[in-house]
Amino acid sequence: LRIRKKVLSEMHPDTAESLNNLAGVLEDQGKYYDAELLYRKGLFICEQIVGKVHPSTAALINNLAFVLKSQSQYEEAEQLYRQSVDISEKVVGETHLNTAKALNNLAMILVRQGKPNEVECLYRRALKIKQQLFDENNPEIAFSMNNLANFLKMQGEDHEAIWLYEQAYEKCRVSIGENHPDTQLYLKNWQHLLQEMNGALGK
Repeated sequence: LRIRKKVLSEMHPDTAESLNNLAGVLEDQGKYYDAELLYRKGLFICEQIVGKVHPSTAALINNLAFVLKSQSQYEEAEQLYRQSVDISEKVVGETHLNTAKALNNLAMILVRQGKPNEVECLYRRALKIKQQLFDENNPEIAFSMNNLANFLKMQGEDHEAIWLYEQAYEKCRVSIGENHPDTQLYLKNWQHLLQEMNGALGK
């Protein structure tokens, strides 16, 4: 990083990339505040050099939002995730995988804050995008189905939730195998809700 600063000056895309990479290392070590400072510096550089509506800017915004979420700074993280969605829709389009991931991140931070109003719509949009992009058994589709099911279960919509859990499990069983951790997670979610529903019927 020091070498890049000397050779390229601080206001250069490669410097922002180095800051992002170093912040990622700190993030992996659980040093979220230190990572936050570097992500903020990298984001400032990126916005000045390539602009606010750019894939590199969106990536840094997303990374910064994650470390803020990890520090329970949910309000700012939410605003950043909203920016990420907006940039992704403008740069890569409304039906791109990056947009689906941005929608998912926004939905998750809203759930964390107890703001359910937009969540179902966001998860369904993300799922629809992935269904258009991938074959029916792709793990990305299963991931979005599981997220939507988790939310619907929270809302008491058990019948659709259990169907989604079953679909997520079956898709992963076919694509990545019965013993994969994701497959086992979706199976556990499905079985747990099934037991809850059967228990409720038995009362």
